[in-house]
Amino acid sequence: MKLHGLHLKKQTYLGFSVLVLLIITGACSMIGCRSVQEPDTITYNGETFPIQEFYNRSAAESWEEKVPILRHIIAESPSSEIAYFARRDIATRVDENLITTHEFIFQQLKPLLKYHPNSSNLHLDLLSYGRSIDIEAAISYGKKALKSVERNNKHSRYNADPARIHEIMGYAYEELGHYDTAIEHYRQAIKLYKAKHDEKVFSVGVSPNASIYRHIEQIRKNNPILGPLSDGTVSMTPKASQLIFEPDAPTLLTATAGSTPGSVKLTWHAPQNADEKNVTDYLVKYVKNENAKNGFWTDWISTGSTKTSYTFTGLGSGGFYVFRVAATNGNIAGEPSNRAKIYVR
Repeated sequence: MKLHGLHLKKQTYLGFSVLVLLIITGACSMIGCRSVQEPDTITYNGETFPIQEFYNRSAAESWEEKVPILRHIIAESPSSEIAYFARRDIATRVDENLITTHEFIFQQLKPLLKYHPNSSNLHLDLLSYGRSIDIEAAISYGKKALKSVERNNKHSRYNADPARIHEIMGYAYEELGHYDTAIEHYRQAIKLYKAKHDEKVFSVGVSPNASIYRHIEQIRKNNPILGPLSDGTVSMTPKASQLIFEPDAPTLLTATAGSTPGSVKLTWHAPQNADEKNVTDYLVKYVKNENAKNGFWTDWISTGSTKTSYTFTGLGSGGFYVFRVAATNGNIAGEPSNRAKIYVR
């Protein structure tokens, strides 16, 4: 009887454990406490590719060729960060034209939460683009972005940059007048940026966080009650800030046929930090028949504008052209965008 009773107790305990596990698993599926495993490869038309390379490949295709690649990524790995990038590419266009207004992008990205409720990149984008639309909502997205980064840290290679999240959260709280909270986020951003750029050499010999320091100095100037900061904040001129912290890379560059023979229209998204890093101009360059022996990139060409579009004319026909664009603040240019490829007739 004792053995039988022990057996019953074990069965009861086992049944209870399974029930608890099922409850936890169900709750996780509802509130999103599990991390999405990112695929390493993807198969397309019988060939297997590293998924990041496959996604990058789409950037060099025309929009008509790019859409099937993006839709295949979404179908094969619908909840992954790469699938979010693909959905974002599609959502930010109307009739193949890239729309760059913050309000449009913000409204287009919100429905993607249905597919990517724990995406740190989606929440960062909603924070960035929503800051000028609905700052309270944007801050809530920023908080979720930080939680997603923490939760997915060991599982996703495509996490959003936590330093960038803290930086934008600082801007948002500063705009609301919540200066203590803003400074805490700025401090976190500085700490993370310093770790990230530890090996980077700057000719002016000061911190790479100049833009954030400028915001902290402004807060201290207007609110002396906050007192000195323990992290040794220093005062810098705007020119030093521009020299140290270049603009981010423009994103989502696309190339379409222009209205005249031999012309190509380029469109892109401004860097997410365009406002804070004082973008004054965009630079473009191209190469014809990139893989040919005589295929050389041109020098950077100034567009002379902060508009996120540019049209080349007079290009030679009968070949593939690949384009890139970079932002500059007048002192230093940032990283170039993705490549956009098109055949010019």
